[in-house]
Amino acid sequence: MNAQTALYLCYREGTGVEQNYTLAALWLRRAAEQGNARAQLGVGKTYALGEGVKKNLPLAMTYLELSAAQGEQEAVPLLQELRECMSCGILDVHIYRMSSGALS
Repeated sequence: MNAQTALYLCYREGTGVEQNYTLAALWLRRAAEQGNARAQLGVGKTYALGEGVKKNLPLAMTYLELSAAQGEQEAVPLLQELRECMSCGILDVHIYRMSSGALS
């Protein structure tokens, strides 16, 4: 775990700091932008659920695709479910596996 993902966890859980999903998403996104596949998975989840960010399904797909391309197997079924939701016009995503926490 790098410092950015550690800060993500602190803000998400409120460990040592006031819980703040917006700051949690910011730190997770910074780790994802550096190519961390697990963080890319987490950012995909946060955009799909709107946790600390405005819900954005196309951006969620982008991050899940980046994660899956690096071999993060957990991203594959989430990406498939998201594609199915979007192809059916379902814009309110409540995927159980996504709601378990970005880096759980």
